[in-house]
Amino acid sequence: MKARLSTTSLLFLFLSGLTAWYVVYEKQIRVKRVTDESSSKRLLQFKKDEIQEIEITHSSDSSFKLKRSGDEWLLTSPVEDLADSGVINSLLTTLTSSEQERIVEDDPKNLEVFGLEKPTLIIRVAKDANTTQEIFVGSQTQVGFSVYVRTSASQQVSKVNRSLLSSFQKSLFELRNKNLVTIKKSDLKEVEIHNSSGQIVVNRNAEDKWILGRDGSAVDTAEWGKTLNTLIDLKATNIASEKAELAAYRLDKPAVKTWLSAGHEKAKLGIFFSQTQGKVFAKRDDKPLIYEVDKNVLRELSKSAVTLKDLHLVNFNRFAVNRIKISRGNGFIELKKEGPVWTFTDVKSERKLDPGKVEKFLTQLQDSKITRFTDAKKDKNPALIIELFEKQEEKDVSVARVEFAPRKTEDVVGVSNHLIGSWVLSQEGFKQLNLVQEDFLETNSPKVDEKKS
Repeated sequence: MKARLSTTSLLFLFLSGLTAWYVVYEKQIRVKRVTDESSSKRLLQFKKDEIQEIEITHSSDSSFKLKRSGDEWLLTSPVEDLADSGVINSLLTTLTSSEQERIVEDDPKNLEVFGLEKPTLIIRVAKDANTTQEIFVGSQTQVGFSVYVRTSASQQVSKVNRSLLSSFQKSLFELRNKNLVTIKKSDLKEVEIHNSSGQIVVNRNAEDKWILGRDGSAVDTAEWGKTLNTLIDLKATNIASEKAELAAYRLDKPAVKTWLSAGHEKAKLGIFFSQTQGKVFAKRDDKPLIYEVDKNVLRELSKSAVTLKDLHLVNFNRFAVNRIKISRGNGFIELKKEGPVWTFTDVKSERKLDPGKVEKFLTQLQDSKITRFTDAKKDKNPALIIELFEKQEEKDVSVARVEFAPRKTEDVVGVSNHLIGSWVLSQEGFKQLNLVQEDFLETNSPKVDEKKS
């Protein structure tokens, strides 16, 4: 019996030890071995974030130098400019992840057969002033998708995936930053545009909404969004000139001038546009460069203030509206919403309201746009008033109010809390909003004796 227990104990201890060894091997030793093997195959022993400088030299004798500056990369040669950080980070990822597929020769006597006597590409990277490494890329292999490579750290010639060569075959234009605007959209406070239609100033107010600076009226969100995104996302399609040759590109008399202001001090960035020989050109006021940009940019920036102005009667969230009041003279109808259900405030069993018709009315009101502004004065005795309310902090708060003057002409004149001044609404637009209680009832509901204005 004791012998059996002793054998069982020994087997248990052996199994426990084997399990412990397996766990240690799988979790630590094997992982470290795989990591070490992968690291030994890598061409570059620097980590991506350690690299501070890059120099790329092509066989065509074109050479580019780049330097890290915080989170950005700068081109220092052959021109001084911001680099495209996205492109550079992609190059670094390719470089630091490239691994030797196979060592071809340890100590080659003839580099010419590998295209390494005069390399197709030389990549020099610097970790600091005293720590650098060079990678020499030769010719492509006759079989497979590889190139011959050696480094300054070893005489070995190895094969590496050809993506290393294709990734670094970039032109100067591809390496440089093509964004004309470096201001973040969220930091913008003011945009000023001068075009053939006049001068437009658009400000961001305290409520984080864009308004026209001349009269404080709201901008059309969709229209202004397109214009603003055109400016913020503006990219060069080509560098037309490294010098400020204004007359040659008609930038001495720009077709459109823009200024973007950000921050509390409103430091301005000016960008000017012109068109000649079927192309559109742009220039920042702080750089000599002349950029070629997409043709549609000039069309978008040539809008008038009227086009950008919000012409919607009112601005509200129809899903948050909980009460509607429609007044005519001394009478009115009122609808309220409790949960998902709309009812009349003066509930009577024979009057059944159609919730779909209420939602349709709100949609029409939300989508209604004026045809033009007018100098007519606000009428003291409006013929029709439409007012919407939301529940805020247990109180009904008016969020939209529209007043229509008595019909003296074919034009329907009115005012609203959303638009500044009087305006004119089309007859058809007015007809869709000029509803009485009967218009909200179910089809088979008893008619209500109420006349429209």
